[in-house]
Amino acid sequence: MLTMNHINWTKFDRMKTNVNFSSTIIKALQLLTLRSSKMIVISDFDHTFTTFCSLQCHDIIGNNSEYTDDFCHAFDKTMVDVGENASFSDLWKVSHDLIVDKSGLTNEMFRRHFSRNVPNLRSGLKSLINVLRENKIPLFISSAGIKNVIVETLLAHDIDISHHENL
Repeated sequence: MLTMNHINWTKFDRMKTNVNFSSTIIKALQLLTLRSSKMIVISDFDHTFTTFCSLQCHDIIGNNSEYTDDFCHAFDKTMVDVGENASFSDLWKVSHDLIVDKSGLTNEMFRRHFSRNVPNLRSGLKSLINVLRENKIPLFISSAGIKNVIVETLLAHDIDISHHENL
């Protein structure tokens, strides 16, 4: 199986910082495509597709001024209620269940808040996704993020995701 680990990344590490990293990844993918017809790309979303200083999926959902004070207090208390030795997955489940059950978040609230806080994407990402589509390479986004935010972010940046049904 040919993976991204088969690329000599030390060559890329020595490149000047003004080189568009995404174009380097695209060239590497094009080379790998020539060697493998069974390639897939698996990626995280927050701070991988988005820039480092961009809001993350949970920031988009969490920092919403339309939530009631009672809900915000309950959410803040979640860290204490779960306990200091809880796993990340325990905290994730409790916090997400609380959002779903008690936040009152509606699609309209989400869209209003999202439209004011669209995450920034990394330079060249649209080109990368086009190369994947042109070469029929599946893209899987494995993220602890929230699908609505991921999909809306890509659409807000005019990225056609219709061919990537696995988002």
